[in-house]
Amino acid sequence: MHIERIQIEEGFLNGFDVYPRPGLSVVIGARGTGKTSLIELIRFCLDVPSYTPEANRRSRDHALSVLGSGQITLTLVDGVRRVTVTRSAAEDAPRASGPFLPPIILSQTEIETVGLQPGGRLRLLDGFMGDQRPLLAAETVKSLARMTP
Repeated sequence: MHIERIQIEEGFLNGFDVYPRPGLSVVIGARGTGKTSLIELIRFCLDVPSYTPEANRRSRDHALSVLGSGQITLTLVDGVRRVTVTRSAAEDAPRASGPFLPPIILSQTEIETVGLQPGGRLRLLDGFMGDQRPLLAAETVKSLARMTP
């Protein structure tokens, strides 16, 4: 799944309307150009939590200060399926035209934090694995079935 379109109405980035290229995973630019604001607005729109509770609070505060009374709309594409996700500063949760799998979003500060903490790196990697308990239970049942005559 990738972000096909980002639209921002009102606030600091009012009128921002861009179609990122598929595969975009990094935003770069000069200091003060809105990179962090864009990342925090995407995180806010998709309701993706930050890495720590403190970072979560800062991220939300940043997004709300940039958005003002406006809204952000993301168009997500997964093959041929499109999902539109919209969220305004006044909404507790995003509105989506269908289900979507939230991405992992890390700010520069979070990447540095993860890199400095061995436990943080493991937790990040474990997040890619998801809950393995059902898989382990199924493998145990298969093993027991093979052992039973």
